[in-house]
Amino acid sequence: MSIGAILTAEYLESGFHVFGTILGERFARKPGRRPVAPLDMLGIKNVPITDGITELGTAKVLAQTDGPLVAESIRSLAGKTDRKRLLKLILATVAAEELGVDVPLPDLPSEWEKPIAFDSSYTTALSTLYLIAKGKAHLIEPLYLDIPESAYSIVKGLSLDFLMKVNTDFYSSLPRDLATQIAPRFLDLGFSPYTESDWVEAKTIRAYLNRTFNISPPSR
Repeated sequence: MSIGAILTAEYLESGFHVFGTILGERFARKPGRRPVAPLDMLGIKNVPITDGITELGTAKVLAQTDGPLVAESIRSLAGKTDRKRLLKLILATVAAEELGVDVPLPDLPSEWEKPIAFDSSYTTALSTLYLIAKGKAHLIEPLYLDIPESAYSIVKGLSLDFLMKVNTDFYSSLPRDLATQIAPRFLDLGFSPYTESDWVEAKTIRAYLNRTFNISPPSR
C-alpha cells in the first residue's frame, strides 16, 4: 500500500494515505500516532480514517455508499474456501438487513468446507459476538468447528451496539480540515460516538476476548 501511495502521490496530488485498518484487539485503547517513515519523508500523512470502526462498521458504510459493488468486492477479496469470503458476506448481509437497504448478494451457505477454531481470529470472534447478541448466531456457526458456550453467556443482556458505532478516540490526532469532514460524514452514515454504557460493554468484551486469545491487558 505504501509503495502504491508513493508511486501515485504526484499524479493524484495526494497528501494523505489510509491503510484501511479497523478496530480489532486494540478497540478499547487510545492509540498513538503511527508514522510511516517512507510516507513521512515525502510529506504524505498516514491518517486513521477507518481505525475507529469495526469490520461490521465497514460493511455498514459500504451497504449505504457502494451497495452494487459489495458482492463483486467480496468475490475478489478471497478464494471460495477462505474464511474472509464467508465472513464478509455474512457481515454485508446483516448490515444491509439492519439498514433496510437492498444490496444484491449471493445466498449464504448452510455449511463451510474449511471451518476454523473460535480462537483463530480476534476480529472474527468480535463480529461473532455481535451476531450472537443479535440472535443471528446461525449465520456464523458454519464458519466454526465449535463456538464455546462462554461466547453465548458473555453477551447475555448486552446489546453490543457499540460495534456499529464509532470510537472517536482514534480521531483525536486528525488534522482539523479532515476532522471537520469526517465527523459529519459518520453521522450521515448512522455512526454515533460511544456512550458510557457502550464503553462498559466494550471493556467487558475486550476482557473476555483477551482471556480467549491469551492477550495481556494494556499497561497503564
